[in-house]
Amino acid sequence: MKSNKLLKFICIFVYAVFFLYIVLQAEYYRAAPKFDISVSDIRLYHFISSVVIPYALGLLISLPSFISAFRKQGKWKIDWIKLLAVGLPALYIAIHPLILPTTLGMYIYSPTFPRYYSDLPLVLSGVVLGYLTLSVIGKKEQE
Repeated sequence: MKSNKLLKFICIFVYAVFFLYIVLQAEYYRAAPKFDISVSDIRLYHFISSVVIPYALGLLISLPSFISAFRKQGKWKIDWIKLLAVGLPALYIAIHPLILPTTLGMYIYSPTFPRYYSDLPLVLSGVVLGYLTLSVIGKKEQE
């Protein structure tokens, strides 16, 4: 019994250290000098550093709960309400910088969403999307 608790502690500790390492590497990537990037690659670099990396962090945050749900008995289910209610607005915020320069962006642009804003909404939407990807999937216990 004690070895089981010790193993659980070691797994959680290693996971936390790995997560911290990934966060630090992501921040290093975001703060890396951008002078060697061509003008055409700046939008892609910004999207990767503001959405894709936070998406991966969101996946890492939800991974332990997904693993525990994976081990349970039951039938797989998707929480569509949570996915649509939280996921659609987060997806809109995440892809907004990609849509804005296109002709489609002229039709969906809203004055309440400024063109020049901080990276915080993008980073948060990336983390939320990553977290939702695994947290909306679960198992319904059989009765």
